[in-house]
Parts: sequence; structure tokens; C-alpha cells
Amino acid sequence: MRPTMNPYRHRHALFAVGACAIAVAMASGCAQTASVSRLGPDTYTMTTHRALATGGTSEARQAAIASAQEYCAGLGKKAVISKMDEMPTGHGADKVNIVFRCSGNGGR
Repeated sequence: MRPTMNPYRHRHALFAVGACAIAVAMASGCAQTASVSRLGPDTYTMTTHRALATGGTSEARQAAIASAQEYCAGLGKKAVISKMDEMPTGHGADKVNIVFRCSGNGGR
């Protein structure tokens, strides 16, 4: 007697792979940091986005500050935040826009 093959076996595997791919894509879309734009001498701006499920405005604020510090550290300087605008979008994600200066020698 020959064992019967389940014709739906591969569909379940494909569904699982597809579901994982969608979950990864959604998670990466929940945490975005825009590139830094120069406004003037040692003055920059950037916007961060965070889904409400991953911390919303609070997490976006922390990510913006951390990104500014990292950017200025790469220049051998220290970040000084001069302006921060919190913008709830109402679409399940919040945005924070910051303006910062890179000043001093970063403790070096």
C-alpha cells in the first residue's frame, strides 16, 4: 500500500513563509529614521517614525536623540538638540522631528 500525499502540505509551508515575510516587512516599517539633512553650519534636522505598538512618540523621541548623538559623534562632536516637534499622525505611528547642532569636540 502506497502512502497518500497531502496535496495541501506545500500550501501550508508557503503560507508560513509568506506570513513571516509580511511580519518582518511590517516590523521594519514600524521603526524608521530619516536621513540627516543639513540646515546650516553644524546645524541639522531629521525625522523619526515609530508605530504606537513599538512605543510611539516616546520611542521616536529617544531614537531621534540617539541618532543625533551618533551622527555628531561621527564628526567628533557632541549633539545639542535645539528644537523637537512631536507629531502624532493618527495612522498608528507617530513622528518626531528634531533640529540639532553638532558642537565642540565631543570630549576628545
